[in-house]
Amino acid sequence: MANIKNMRMAAAVCTNPHIELSSKFIGLRTVVKYTPTNSVCEVKYYEYSVADGNRLCDILKSPDKAGDDFHPVPIVNGHYRVEICMAEDYSFLAVNPMRYSMLGYQPIEEPMVFEGAEAEMLCGLFVN
Repeated sequence: MANIKNMRMAAAVCTNPHIELSSKFIGLRTVVKYTPTNSVCEVKYYEYSVADGNRLCDILKSPDKAGDDFHPVPIVNGHYRVEICMAEDYSFLAVNPMRYSMLGYQPIEEPMVFEGAEAEMLCGLFVN
């Protein structure tokens, strides 16, 4: 599990009024909690192929396109990287999609935050 402080979307997640941060283990680990449901959030990143990354970005831009037929498959050294912060009860999701360009991953969009039913639907894309 990644540390939220090392993610590019850290500022967007930490400034959300529904998010509470706490330090553990002498400040080396940061716990992210979604306060409306008192749920701990998991912070990860996945890398995807060009085809899966393009489709995933389209779905994130308009979540009503999400369906049960698409489940992106993470790969090693993918062209797209997606940072996520997901509540364990799937009621909160923050996503930062990035594309590999200029010898590094560059953000495609501003970090996106989803709550409620929309977050629950989109969390299905990242759960195995």
